[in-house]
Amino acid sequence: MRKRNKRETGANLSAAQEVLLKLWEEHVRHEFTTHHTEDTLATMVEDAYVNHIPVLTGGVGKKELREFYSKRFIPQMPPDTEMVPLSRTIGDDQLVDEMIFKFTHTILASSIRGRSPLSAWRVPKKQWTNNCHQML
Repeated sequence: MRKRNKRETGANLSAAQEVLLKLWEEHVRHEFTTHHTEDTLATMVEDAYVNHIPVLTGGVGKKELREFYSKRFIPQMPPDTEMVPLSRTIGDDQLVDEMIFKFTHTILASSIRGRSPLSAWRVPKKQWTNNCHQML
């Protein structure tokens, strides 16, 4: 994910907001740059909840999320994955990023929740391979 400058993140963040921002950026770095499951999980609370709505994947708690990150999300991420930031809202205990998630289907994702492999990462009304997709 592209780094944001001080103006984009807000120069007047509270100490709690700064901690949250640094933790989130570390989490995203491990998901999308280092691709390291255990380091990704280390940035999360024990009862973390991940729900990737477009593809109905994720999990609750570190045991389920370890399975999700190590077998589904990180190894099946298309190599040209890009996130384009649109907006960010930071509270003392919550951070919300709005972004465009771009990728080209070059990797066949495994079956998730009973779906066939061809539909696991399908963006509606698109073919699964060699098409560039964007999700908001």
